[in-house]
Amino acid sequence: MWANFGELVIEDASLEIPAISGVNNSNLSNQKFTTWNGYRLVRTEAYNYPHLRYAEILLTYAEALYERDGSISDNDLDISVNLIRDRAGIAPLTNSLVADNNLDMLEEIRRERTVELYMEDNNHWNDIRRWNTAVDLLSTDIIGYVIEGTEYDTNADLFDPSIAIYGFDDDYPSGVGPVKALIIDPAENRPFNLKNYLWPLPINETVINTNLKQNPGW
Repeated sequence: MWANFGELVIEDASLEIPAISGVNNSNLSNQKFTTWNGYRLVRTEAYNYPHLRYAEILLTYAEALYERDGSISDNDLDISVNLIRDRAGIAPLTNSLVADNNLDMLEEIRRERTVELYMEDNNHWNDIRRWNTAVDLLSTDIIGYVIEGTEYDTNADLFDPSIAIYGFDDDYPSGVGPVKALIIDPAENRPFNLKNYLWPLPINETVINTNLKQNPGW
């Protein structure tokens, strides 16, 4: 398995997670649900945590329309997904944009949902199970910093290069291939297979009612 990282191609591998420094090894810092006072005064301000908000209703509407009809009009995109994109100053999602860039409309609607509902009430965890994509998404490593070509790549005092991905593959065009990068979370830390889409039935219930059959894999 391979994962795209911009124009680079990174080979998935379950390797030890190195600690480059005390910062987030993804080089991304979360700002959602932080207080306007900042981290120092976080105890002086309460959070308004949403369980269901208007943006989720708009995203659910767009997804349901596409799942029902196999398509969605630009007008329906304008009264759903694009209200959210407009708030952020992002160009609208249109059928022509999807067609011109060889995209998949359902995937783009799902991407909007993933980004908008980040860190909200396990939405993405529930979504990838609902979409039947959890097995594929959770079977790959979460990749962080690309260190190739940086000071961490050549300075053994900062980073042990033996625990990073490295190498090139003949299957890829010249100049494109796996690069040295961090593994933030190996796939082996997130085991998930087909049986995990369903909970096991309690043994006591199957004893009480012998007509009940255990869910597959349990």
